[in-house]
Amino acid sequence: MSFKCKIGLHSWAGCKCSECGKIRDEHHEWSNDCEKCSKCGKIRNNQHDYSKDCEKCSKCGNYRENQHNWSKDCEKCTKCGKTREGKHNWSIDCEKCSNCRKTRMKQHDWTKDCEKCSKCGKLEEHHDWSNDCEKCIKCNKTRVKKHDWSKNCEKCAKCNKTRENVHKWKHCKCKVCNTTRNKEHSWYFNTCLECGKEIPFPYISSYDRMCLLDALKGDICVSSLASILITIERKSYFEAFSTEKGICGASCKYPEPKLFRKDKFEMICPGCNRIFRSDNYNQRKCNIAVAIIGEASFKKGGLSLMREVGNEFVRRGGKSYNINSAWDGIGNWLSKLHPLSY
Repeated sequence: MSFKCKIGLHSWAGCKCSECGKIRDEHHEWSNDCEKCSKCGKIRNNQHDYSKDCEKCSKCGNYRENQHNWSKDCEKCTKCGKTREGKHNWSIDCEKCSNCRKTRMKQHDWTKDCEKCSKCGKLEEHHDWSNDCEKCIKCNKTRVKKHDWSKNCEKCAKCNKTRENVHKWKHCKCKVCNTTRNKEHSWYFNTCLECGKEIPFPYISSYDRMCLLDALKGDICVSSLASILITIERKSYFEAFSTEKGICGASCKYPEPKLFRKDKFEMICPGCNRIFRSDNYNQRKCNIAVAIIGEASFKKGGLSLMREVGNEFVRRGGKSYNINSAWDGIGNWLSKLHPLSY
């Protein structure tokens, strides 16, 4: 030992005297290893910094193995956030890793078989029946009795596929699916008894038309029916009209004609092809409405109820001879003493 070291004047190089090799507990060299001094070999614990990488100290670069946590994500450590690529196992299921259970979307390949993925072999049905309930548009697989004809016998409610000549028609309404068509109606005055289609009367409001329909069903409102008669009298004139004939005056009972020749204002009845002048059209429809009121009143309460409606009509300013003329032949109206005096 040198004289200087004996009197305490060591030549320190960090924690170790370069002359005599004496060790002091300070100025250690931790740059190569945070837990072991590279000069004196002193050991300390828990000094590495693995916060940025579980397997490499950010201060000294020391390595360790198998410290990352890939349990929740095969490609991202849950402790330090370090990432890696190509570590998921999609071999069993293209959309769910068999190791960490992480999922992804739209990775299966159903192009070759709608029921089996060509990459992982997963079995799952991915047919497309949108264009045809009984034939897949992707793989052409077929099935039977999958169309929904409940709402329309000739049009599937799910895929809109059509077929022909399947309806079981009763006049204008199918007995199976209740679909209607605009022909072969079963007309009663202006209303089809099968589908409920209505040909509106001229001059009267929608509320008045409801009152007429109620009257046909047996629900008689004297004041409302008298009001309808007043409205019609102001716009038209009354005449007897046979309820056995249609708007054209023939026995086909078809309620709605079509314009035949515009220059001569002629109309043609689609039911019997009878031609008549269009200026009589509204008049005949009004007479049908008057006949409905008379017949419905007679059916509900006989001549006494007809008299009640007629008297209310006269009380409101209507002319009695109009009613007597229009209701001639309904329930023997004029074969008795006139219910309404002139």
